[in-house]
Amino acid sequence: NYLKGLYSTEGTICYSRKRWQISINQSKNEKLRENGIEYFNQIRKILIGFGMFPSPAIVCRGKRKPRKDGSKTLVFKLNLELKDFKKFHDCIGFNNRKKLKRLKKALDI
Repeated sequence: NYLKGLYSTEGTICYSRKRWQISINQSKNEKLRENGIEYFNQIRKILIGFGMFPSPAIVCRGKRKPRKDGSKTLVFKLNLELKDFKKFHDCIGFNNRKKLKRLKKALDI
């Protein structure tokens, strides 16, 4: 499953600011802004198709220092909240044992 691999490698699951989130984050050159937004929106549509409610694609500045070629880095991010964790577990899940353990902890299973 593509999404399982994506979330197992690029994803995080954490408890921060009194709430659980599953996120995928990718840093890309600013020249790839439109492609990055399109890619994250495609992922978002797939998640919606599973009945989840992901955040809109979030784009923010990456490191303050420019890259070696002088360009800037952007970070693309997509979040799922706790209310979607059960569907995420049943439909996608993680290959990564630590992430799967954390997901089960969040779901109390």
